[in-house]
Amino acid sequence: MAQTAEQMFSNPGDESAVAKAWESFLNGEDFPAGALRSLVDSSWQRCADAHVDPNRACGPQPVSQQDLYLLRERQRDLLEASAPVMACARNYLTETGTLMALADTRSTILSTEGDNPALHSAENIRLVPGVSWSEALCGTNAIGTALAVGQPVQIHSAEHFCAASSAGPVRPRSCDIRPTARSSASSMSPGSRRPSTARAWHWSWRRRTGSRIA
Repeated sequence: MAQTAEQMFSNPGDESAVAKAWESFLNGEDFPAGALRSLVDSSWQRCADAHVDPNRACGPQPVSQQDLYLLRERQRDLLEASAPVMACARNYLTETGTLMALADTRSTILSTEGDNPALHSAENIRLVPGVSWSEALCGTNAIGTALAVGQPVQIHSAEHFCAASSAGPVRPRSCDIRPTARSSASSMSPGSRRPSTARAWHWSWRRRTGSRIA
């Protein structure tokens, strides 16, 4: 079922209530109705069922360079089709604290572009090519959650299932995602779900400096 705009997009003003709900959720306690978007509540339940570590500080180890090369070769058409968009991101996102990632249907990042400091920060949590950001591995996040529900999502700060650790913040960020699709022919068909269509995801990620979204 498609989410309403209210459910699809986060409200940063709810962050305190969401953070309290997260603590209650982990402790097996009830929290006020309406504290979470149903999208996030359902995602947290899936994460708990998958035994995701809420204290996870980063993504899993990336695949080897050889495996990444083979993966990108299999997705060559997609990468070529997305190249103009990624090139625009490289220039447009400069000094915004934001990056854009292209991921495949298994949540594995194929490429990233954007602000250099954001790209550097992303390396600290393994938000890099060759790493899968599925819900089952990394908890609630835009890539994994969008693939789980099959539609665009935005996940803000405390809505991420995994907490911060001494190694660096995982939750203090905002990310949103939209699907892109390219059929086996040259036409673009974003809404298609035909078997011949290769779907992927453009993900934008924004790091935080202090209490401000950079």
